[in-house]
Amino acid sequence: MRVKRIFNNNVILVRDDNDLEKMLLGNGIGFNKRVGDKVDIHQVEKIYALLPDNNIENFEELISKVPIDHLMITKRIIDVAEKEFGNFSELGSYVGLADHINHMIIRAKKDEYIPNAMLWEIKKFYPREFKIALLALKMIENDYKIHLPEDEAAFIAFHFITGKQERSNKTSVAVKLATIQDILNIVKVHYMMEFEESSLNFIRFVTHIRFYLECIGNKTMSSNPDNYLFEQVLTKYPQSYECVKKINAYLEKKFTQELNEDQQLYFMLHIQRLTNREVTI
Repeated sequence: MRVKRIFNNNVILVRDDNDLEKMLLGNGIGFNKRVGDKVDIHQVEKIYALLPDNNIENFEELISKVPIDHLMITKRIIDVAEKEFGNFSELGSYVGLADHINHMIIRAKKDEYIPNAMLWEIKKFYPREFKIALLALKMIENDYKIHLPEDEAAFIAFHFITGKQERSNKTSVAVKLATIQDILNIVKVHYMMEFEESSLNFIRFVTHIRFYLECIGNKTMSSNPDNYLFEQVLTKYPQSYECVKKINAYLEKKFTQELNEDQQLYFMLHIQRLTNREVTI
């Protein structure tokens, strides 16, 4: 591998023996280097492949604006995540997480926090990602002597989730988008109404569907049903349950997989909120 571009002492762009561009991270890897120099492989701590849709200008902007210690703690967090989930080798995963962590630290120092509307869904359906994200929070808190709420762990977990999606792509984006639209249409027809697509309830419902489809793609569907709560919601919101039965039939036909009681419960509650009906469970 030979140096193509030097961003700073710790980050360089190289071209490998197969004429592919890669981003390398390592302590001092760019120090005293010039374009065309060979890379000492022993200094390489992390390699990120450049995909066709990666924008090198975005990375350059990140490097110029984000403190090096924020970049390096991001690398440490990804190292921990990779032990659990496998290699995050795409540059986009690193850039997105580094940018988020940078702004998160800046906000926390000002005692500014952003609530995460999907906190409970992520905790429920992605417990492994959330567990590692909590470890990441502890790493950041210890390094910067700041306090971070669980909401931030959910944001970090979401980056792990999307990073896994980029690698697996088991359920194509086109199929996911079509399925989300089909489910929304089922609800629209059932209630004979249009949705306010900028509303929090709409965004939460769409995000929940997307998470569900990712579970199908990764075959990580979990079930920990609360039968009492399920029966209580079913009885209290029969219209929502009738709508969920239609969605269930659609999903069974399309994916040969039905909603379990746990998922039916969440769908009912989301639909109840989405259709502007009070939830009192």
